[in-house]
Amino acid sequence: MAINEFDRIILILREDFGFSFSKKIAEKMLEQWFDEKAWLYTASHLRNLPWMIAYFAPATTLFGQYVGQNDDLAHAIRTKVPNAELSAEGQLGKGQGWFFLEMQCLDHKIKMLSDETLVESLCLLVRDMTTTDEPVKAPIIYEKRITFDPTRFERLVNTPPDRARRDEDLLQRAAVIAAKKGYKACVAPPDTR
Repeated sequence: MAINEFDRIILILREDFGFSFSKKIAEKMLEQWFDEKAWLYTASHLRNLPWMIAYFAPATTLFGQYVGQNDDLAHAIRTKVPNAELSAEGQLGKGQGWFFLEMQCLDHKIKMLSDETLVESLCLLVRDMTTTDEPVKAPIIYEKRITFDPTRFERLVNTPPDRARRDEDLLQRAAVIAAKKGYKACVAPPDTR
């Protein structure tokens, strides 16, 4: 499912993060998920797959990403990272000097509400790693608690093929990554001969 629904997984994560991160970041997320065998994590299941892929993703630089789509993140960068610059299109680029912003998903929580509804969430953090290489010492410039909506993922997965808009490039990338990791997908990887 991580391979065959990868485009939908990334669609959900981009919506939850508030910006369209690159396909390269998406690939790193899936590679790390395979490397960590994250499907074995006790709290992983098919309904929370998109967020588990994000949760197991490596810390990733935001340089070059179009983060301006997320107004709160863009404001945090403009006010807290003086060396950074956002282009008119919202792309994070070199401003007055060197800086290093890193994004990571942490703090997966599962909580039972009084009405017996199960709520899952994780925290999207952006840290300013400019002056330290130790995450615990780096200032957090942006934090967002993301509550999982598993029915949204199910609706996407169950969208009739004639109404579905699929990102074939992401699906092909997922199939290639899976093949390299020794897993088979229903989507055939491109011929690289």
